[in-house]
Amino acid sequence: MRIENNEGPVVTTYFHENLNSSEKTKVRHHMNEIGFSRSSSEEDIWDRDQAIPQSIMQDVFTDASNFPLHSHTYMEIVQYHNPVGIEYLLGNRRYQITDGDIVCVAPNTVHKVIRHDAQPTVRTLIVITKKMLDHMGWPNDRDQFFLVRPKGEQKSWISQLIELIQQEEKTKDKNYEVIVAGSLAVLLGFLTRDPESFIKAEKKKLFEQLISYVEEHLSEPVTLKQASKDLFVSEKTISREFKKYMDTSFYQYVVSYKMLSAQNLIANGVPIHEVCTKVGFSDYATFFRSFKKYFGMSPKEMKETVAQRN
Repeated sequence: MRIENNEGPVVTTYFHENLNSSEKTKVRHHMNEIGFSRSSSEEDIWDRDQAIPQSIMQDVFTDASNFPLHSHTYMEIVQYHNPVGIEYLLGNRRYQITDGDIVCVAPNTVHKVIRHDAQPTVRTLIVITKKMLDHMGWPNDRDQFFLVRPKGEQKSWISQLIELIQQEEKTKDKNYEVIVAGSLAVLLGFLTRDPESFIKAEKKKLFEQLISYVEEHLSEPVTLKQASKDLFVSEKTISREFKKYMDTSFYQYVVSYKMLSAQNLIANGVPIHEVCTKVGFSDYATFFRSFKKYFGMSPKEMKETVAQRN
């Protein structure tokens, strides 16, 4: 059973203005490992080289640098094995990762891995396209992300399902697609069945408050000076927090978040001039320049690209 994918290739979008040359090299290498190829039309967007409904892989983190802030057009399910010093930033929530934790990230959710230790960490990564999710009846109103810490029988079942999916993807025996698709549906069912296994985010620290501030003021001009006044925190402290956790400036994060939000709004059919105001730009010319600089294409070209995929 092969699910027809009319969405075009799935895409991973990185906030590319945050990346230095070594980080870009690392991202490209990582994307190549999991089946992504460099897009010919956009400098820092990677497209999957074939429109497959799902894939699974296992890799190892061997350095302590932070992976860039990014989003995907697909669902990402990640299970960590004996992680050391790893946190996940999902939207404006921060989670401490322990052995066996499973992170589920819905399509178009901004997220980032934060590492505090250089110890090698093994993770299992499952990718499911939105088309496949719709086919399985995944509700669109579910949380954009959640972390599950399975225990007991639930942990055993989930481990067996993941092993089965890995084995079937590896051997590709007759009708393996049916087994993989069915197993993925069952896996999602187990992951969402027991709300008590959902892990609450760490108590909000200043950084999470700053992320929330940017999200809540998306439709307004957001400046370091105004954020400092509204949150009663010095500009220096805010700058230090973003340098510590994002390795970028507050200003650049704001621009990146607004641009990615604009891209998602365009993909959802919002008229371009409405998108401009929804992401806090008072005039279209400034929005146009910022958008084209960030994505390498105009808002209209982005809209046409999305229309072609659909």
